[in-house]
This record gives sequence, C-alpha cells and structure tokens, in this order.
Amino acid sequence: MKLTVHLARENVAEFSELIRPVYIESLGLEKLDPADSLGFPAQAYIQQDKPTQPKWLGFLKSHFDVSNVWNTSTSFVLLVKVSERIFALTFGMSGYNALDPTKLEKGFGLRVSANSVDENDLVTVDTRNLDAVTRQQRTHLSAGSRISEFSIPLEQDWVRRIQGKTDRLSHISSLAGADSLQINISAPLKRLPAVLTELLERYQATDYKRGFPFLDYFQPLSEGSEVVAALNETLLDWINKRRDGKISLAMPQIIDDEQVSHFEISARRRIVELDEVTLGGAYSFLNEFYEGADPLGEVKIVPVSDSGQAAGRKRTLRDWVVCELEYSGKTYVLSLGDWYEVNRDYVASVNDAIRAIPDLTHDFNFEEWDPKEKEGDYNERVAEKRDWVLLDKDNYYIGGPFAEDRDMRSANQRHASDLREAAIKLGHPLALV
Repeated sequence: MKLTVHLARENVAEFSELIRPVYIESLGLEKLDPADSLGFPAQAYIQQDKPTQPKWLGFLKSHFDVSNVWNTSTSFVLLVKVSERIFALTFGMSGYNALDPTKLEKGFGLRVSANSVDENDLVTVDTRNLDAVTRQQRTHLSAGSRISEFSIPLEQDWVRRIQGKTDRLSHISSLAGADSLQINISAPLKRLPAVLTELLERYQATDYKRGFPFLDYFQPLSEGSEVVAALNETLLDWINKRRDGKISLAMPQIIDDEQVSHFEISARRRIVELDEVTLGGAYSFLNEFYEGADPLGEVKIVPVSDSGQAAGRKRTLRDWVVCELEYSGKTYVLSLGDWYEVNRDYVASVNDAIRAIPDLTHDFNFEEWDPKEKEGDYNERVAEKRDWVLLDKDNYYIGGPFAEDRDMRSANQRHASDLREAAIKLGHPLALV
C-alpha cells in the first residue's frame, strides 16, 4: 500500500489546527469516526466531490452521445498523534489541499528519505536551482545508483526530492520524499503508530550528513528574522506595484504536463482559468478580481486535469514566485516560499569571470542569426560552413562533494583539454557555444 505522510510542526497540538476551515464550512469535508477502536489517538475526514463532466466533452458532444459521462473523486485525511507529534496521511488530491500548509514541516520527507535510503540505490532525484531564472528537473536512472551517477552540480542545484530503496525501516521497502513522504508499506492500519514513530526517529537523525551532506548547502533564513521581514515587505511592494524585473513565476512542483488541461487561479471565491501561469496572468487576476492585502498568501493556483479534478497541489502565489533582490549589500533569492542568502563571494567570482571574458564578436564576424532558427541549428550551420569543431551540448560537469569523484572530474577536464589541443593541431578554431 502506498501512503503519503506529512508531519505537523511541533507547535500544532490539536487535530483541528491542521484542517483549513473553508473545507469544513463550504467544501463538504466531514468528520468520520472509525467503526471500532484503533487503539491510538486519531481523527479522520472524508470529502466526496460533486460529479463533474470532463472538459473534453465540449469538443465531442456535438458528434457523440456523451451526455451521461461524469467524473467523481473522493478524498480522505487521517490524522494520528504519535510521541506528542501529529501526522497527516492524505488520500486523493483534495486530501492534501484540506491541510493548512503553514502548519506542516517543510523538508520532512526529504530528511527521512536521506536518513533511510541506501546510498547506492537511489532511483530518482529532483533538483531546482536558486536563481531568478528557475530550472528544475527530475532525473531518473534505470537502476539504483549513487548520487554522483546523476551528474548533478550539487554546489549549484538544490536537491528537493530523492527516491530509493531501504532496508533500514520496518514494513517499508522504498520511499520518496520532499516536504511530504511517500512510502510503500506492508503493515496493517493498527501497526501505524509503530511505523510513524520510526519515521519520526528517522526525521530527527543525522545519518544523511555522511552520504548527503549537500542537503545542508541551502538552508532557508529564519522566518522570524528582521531580514526576512524586510525582504517580505519589499516583495509585497513589488507585487503591489506590478514589478516585472528580477521576479517571475515557476512551477512549485514537477507534474506530468499530459495530465494538465489548464490552471485555476483563485482568491475569495473568484476563480479564473489560465492556459499557462505567467506573471502577467497573475497580475491581470490581481487587477481585476483581488482587493485584499495579502495576495501572496490568499491567491492560490492549482493545475487541473481535463476531468475537472486537481492534477497537483493547490499552492499559494508565494510558492510560485521566484525573485532576487539586494538588501544591506547581500543578495537573496525567494524560492518555494522561503528566502535564501546567495553566497556573495560566489556571485562576485562569477561576475569577475564573466567580465574577464574578451569580446571577440568583431574578430569572429559571426553569421547573422535568423530569429526563426534554433540555437543548436545555428551552431551546426556556422560550424559546418567554417569547418569548425562543434562542442555545443558536449557538457562536462565539474564539482561535487565526493572525494572519490575527483579523479573522474580530472579525467573530464583532461578530456576537454585534449579535444581543444587536437582541434588546434588540426587548424580548427573552436566553436565553444
């Protein structure tokens, strides 16, 4: 059985604190008592969504009899208290959306996974860079491997989720985690407290520092700090002034595009459909429909499937915003709702390195680029015309925390150097693009 597990923050003492009131007041979430005693503190909630017709019916109904086609879904939340901590198990997309995300521990699933998986048996890694221009990707290997096999620049990319197998947990054979934790469990429901107790111990452990020390590379700033308060004030001012420099929107989670028909942006019962989520689209929604004082917290965005059901988690606008700003001589980036300080020395070294690159535009006299032409096609055309060696997309990754990888990185550097020397001996300039 596959379960999705969340951990409430330490200051959450009652089950009711985790449930968003609107789900009980307006969206049909109901308490459900167990048929017999479970033997441990728990509270369940169930939501049966109203039947909806798939969006694609509008395209077909004039030619086919599909009037009686309906979709429906049911969601469930089970809250359990173990060792004075509250866990939430969610089933169905509305199950998660019924939880108050501000009351949940961030990075719970990632920490448990890193403390539990076999370091040589990772299967999937999700990464995200901390930059105003966001790149996120999911790398999946066909066989379990070490993190070094994923070719991830760990000093630059933030590892958000890992998946792998484990033999360190009872009743659990594999797990994957980011903020929440997905586990494959073989134990019955009444064994749940023992399983959750073990997960809590794994969350509090520090085993990850041996195999995954890079998880400490990117630590969010403390939410209660004066710096974060100042950054939040500046960000809200940017949103209110509809600023579009050094601020953008990026998907908070990796989802299957084929499952998404459109997005819904909403606030205070006003809902607008978007084909894609852009900063301009969010600003248009704020201009026309929103009059509150907290757009970053009150405005929500959710991907929706063609059946009309959520195809991903409903997240606040703040979770979508990525921005970079300067404060007191330091650079900060907002990503997934948290502020991070950018290493100033690293920024300075990158800027110095870029300034040191000579401008050879006039010397090379490059061919004019056709705006309809892809970058790769342009590079191939110019290289072929001038008989240049083309190294486009032939990447060499340098970096990583593992000492045993240094020989491999050195070999890659030597390989790149050998290519350059060979090209020079052959009389070929290098098209290093």
